[in-house]
Amino acid sequence: MKIRASEFKVGIFVICALAALVVIVRFLSPETFKSGSYKRYHVVATNAEGVVDKTHVRTNGVTVGKVLELVLLENETKIIFGVEEDVFIPVGSEVEIRSRGLLGDKFIEVLRSDSEEAAAEDSRLQMSASAMDTDKMMAMASDIASDVKRVTDVLADGFDPPEGEQGFNSAIQDLAVVLNELKMMIKDNRVQVKGTLTHLERASRNIADVMEKHSGKFDVIIGDLEAVSGSLRTVFDNKSGSDIAGIMDSIDSAVEDIRHTTSNIRMVSDQIQNGKGSFGRLLGDDGVINKVEETIESVNKIVKPASNLQLGVDYRGEFRMDKSSQHYFNLLFQTQPDKYYLFGLTDVGATVVRKRKDTNPFGEEGDNLSYETETSSEDKSLRFNVQFAKRWYNLTMRFGLFESKGGFASDVHLFGDRLSLTVEAFDWNSGAATYRHLARFKTYAKIVLLDHITMIAGIDDPLRIDQVTSRIREDINYFFSAGFTFNDNDLKGFLGTSALAL
Repeated sequence: MKIRASEFKVGIFVICALAALVVIVRFLSPETFKSGSYKRYHVVATNAEGVVDKTHVRTNGVTVGKVLELVLLENETKIIFGVEEDVFIPVGSEVEIRSRGLLGDKFIEVLRSDSEEAAAEDSRLQMSASAMDTDKMMAMASDIASDVKRVTDVLADGFDPPEGEQGFNSAIQDLAVVLNELKMMIKDNRVQVKGTLTHLERASRNIADVMEKHSGKFDVIIGDLEAVSGSLRTVFDNKSGSDIAGIMDSIDSAVEDIRHTTSNIRMVSDQIQNGKGSFGRLLGDDGVINKVEETIESVNKIVKPASNLQLGVDYRGEFRMDKSSQHYFNLLFQTQPDKYYLFGLTDVGATVVRKRKDTNPFGEEGDNLSYETETSSEDKSLRFNVQFAKRWYNLTMRFGLFESKGGFASDVHLFGDRLSLTVEAFDWNSGAATYRHLARFKTYAKIVLLDHITMIAGIDDPLRIDQVTSRIREDINYFFSAGFTFNDNDLKGFLGTSALAL
């Protein structure tokens, strides 16, 4: 029997130990006895210290899951955790990493939001910006202790002997001197303080005498106040009172109208906010808003070039070796830094053309033949320049009408656009008139002086045919030109100065 009693005791002890072990495991790891799948979520933290696999996940103080995986990113840590399927995690919930007690045991706390929409599985939750755990409090306490220690060190250094004791004794002596001076000041001004009190007592006595002597007048004043109050009461009780009551009724009616109007405005605003009515549907329709934005953007594209438009004015007079002259007046509309349009006028001067005339056209071969030359001139006429220009770095290409003839040109800009070399080619159909073989070429160099004055030198029409010899003429038709150029800023400044002068 004794053997069986010992075995019974051992069995009871083993059962109690197993029960205690189950309780301990259940307390330390509640999820051990839970079955079923988890909903996965993740959060990205800059500091995941103390978080490991199977770290508890809690919400409202209840363990609802565990950490499943930790993924190290470049400068952050991705924490993937699971939550029991029957636990509702709404959209907008936040996550905090908290410590349990002072031992530093970490757990994940899910701060659920008030939203009724559930967060999608495998979605990312945001870290809470207002998290305050034990580590942070300990760090703050450490910082506060460091500050307090620094202050006490400063005070201790201030009272260290012998300088500290001397400074402290000096401060006590100065305080004693101040208190002594205050005492002497009060003693010296005791007579003045007593006199001030005497004057106050005399003034109060005079006021009492005045009240006693003119008590009858005060009775009259009080009677007048009673009469005024009675008159006001009569006004409100008689016909005027009904008028005032009507005015008050009108005010009440106006207030009621204002209240009704504000109610209507609130109703209209609610309808607009809910997308009801024409205006509400207009504001609620994203397609209409997108179309309005596209329209505004299109208008901006149209208006923007006009707002960036810069105007230039260019004039020059040209004088050639064949004693002809020509004048140019052009307007330059620069829509962009690398594009501009040129519109201008030019007058074509009288051009002398030599022609051959046979005096003996029927002579035999070998006979002496003689020729005469005659000159004809082209009348002056007005022609147009309409050109489009595009610039690439230091090269500008132009094409359009040159003196009412189609053609193109190129300009090479040097020295900050103060020097330019130009070649123009136009009037390509002149070959039929036997004036030139190909087209009219014009090449010149232009230099800008003082930002406004232009000087030009070049060659005009080097391929022109001499009508006498039927060859390209040998004499080169040089030309020289001078003029000025202004932009819209210069014109604005000039107009502003002129207005001030007037």
